[in-house]
Amino acid sequence: MTGWIDFEHACFEDPCIGFAKFFLWANDESGWGAGVKFGLVERYLYNHNIEPAAFLLRLILRGLWHIKDNDLDNPPTYMLQVVEDAVTRLKHIIG
Repeated sequence: MTGWIDFEHACFEDPCIGFAKFFLWANDESGWGAGVKFGLVERYLYNHNIEPAAFLLRLILRGLWHIKDNDLDNPPTYMLQVVEDAVTRLKHIIG
């Protein structure tokens, strides 16, 4: 098993859950959107043979984690939409 070091919060984590950030912050001004625009996430998932359902579950979990850390009375609309879309896609995959 491999890990990802996140120096922002200094922890080891599942790389797939780390890659979810690229979708959750795809419309920010810091450059996270580049990972989605250039297919970085898809290439990683393909090269490591990670099933879409496994990634979608991690995307949902990471999204809920970040939403929880924000103002719960005014959660980030974009993140809510990403999580909702991931839930819909996951439901479609698992039937």
